[in-house]
Amino acid sequence: MGRRIEYPWDVLQRAGVGRARELDDDVVVRGDDATQPGIPDDYSNRLMKFVPAEAVALFVAAAPHASTTAMWWAALFVGALVVVLTMPDLRKMTWWTLPLSLGAFAAWTFGTTQVDEVLFGLTATWSALILTFGTFLIPLIDLRLTALFGRR
Repeated sequence: MGRRIEYPWDVLQRAGVGRARELDDDVVVRGDDATQPGIPDDYSNRLMKFVPAEAVALFVAAAPHASTTAMWWAALFVGALVVVLTMPDLRKMTWWTLPLSLGAFAAWTFGTTQVDEVLFGLTATWSALILTFGTFLIPLIDLRLTALFGRR
């Protein structure tokens, strides 16, 4: 599945390059397909893989029709449920992937819709801050936790 994040050390390990965690993140080994060594995901690709397209599509379709607080809660809950249900394999994920994915979904919804204003009374400034910090911190946290604890 295309949602698996490719870390630099994963690419290097598939290429047979010693202990990849000890090498620089700038080392790139190119390949043709997912079974061959390839290019590690850059920052924006790692971020995009945290929020499934299915959750975005569902929320974008539901948001214009949410006229009451209950409907906003329902859209947020169903979107979060879609994030959980579309995870490739929960048994093979690291313990931090699901919380970071839910956080990325929340940051995206807060930054792009009125859900934060309707449900939590946040201003547009707070929405922008949440989206901005989520955009930069979520992939960074994932990268550092993966470097620290490794992958399954």
